[in-house]
Amino acid sequence: MAEIIKIFLFTLLTLCSQTYALTTDEIKNNLIKQSKTEVSYIQKKHLSAANRILESKGYIIMTKNELFYVQKEPFEQCMVISTDRILEVIDGDVSVLTRENNGEVFEISSLLMKIFSFQGNYSDYFSTDVTGDLNNWQVSLIPLDKTMKNIFSKILLKGGKELLKIEIYDTNSDLTELFLSDYRYKDIKDVSGVLKYRAK
Repeated sequence: MAEIIKIFLFTLLTLCSQTYALTTDEIKNNLIKQSKTEVSYIQKKHLSAANRILESKGYIIMTKNELFYVQKEPFEQCMVISTDRILEVIDGDVSVLTRENNGEVFEISSLLMKIFSFQGNYSDYFSTDVTGDLNNWQVSLIPLDKTMKNIFSKILLKGGKELLKIEIYDTNSDLTELFLSDYRYKDIKDVSGVLKYRAK
């Protein structure tokens, strides 16, 4: 679950502060924004200690108040992040994280949702360096917050009008690459089957 939380955080992290040549507003305004978005992903986890790569595939659905991270391969699972909980469903088994039962993870998810809505100041969490132009930019995020420092050494975001790739460098020397493609703004998949677990 922790790995998916990391991916959520940086799929939604678009973007905090910038250096000269590109401004925050320029990149935010350049990104295609819709009330509901679906995007396919391929995730590659490079395990340095085992010298192997774990690959998974699926899709992400982003709405105003929730994000659905749906893995289809190599097995099916779904995670939903909202403002008050993190819900994970695997083969009908449900796990729920809240501020009360896992405060640290909930804090990360809350930050994630604030970033998605572009509210608040994130300079306490990351220093930011931006290179490129509106059609081909890269954002380097270096953790400042103690909690983030214990998990990440660096995060790179790459894109243009859409976020296309995320690279997460863990403190244990592992690397997670997330490739995003085929953005869709209409005919988005039905997630009502997951929503029934909210009340549990």
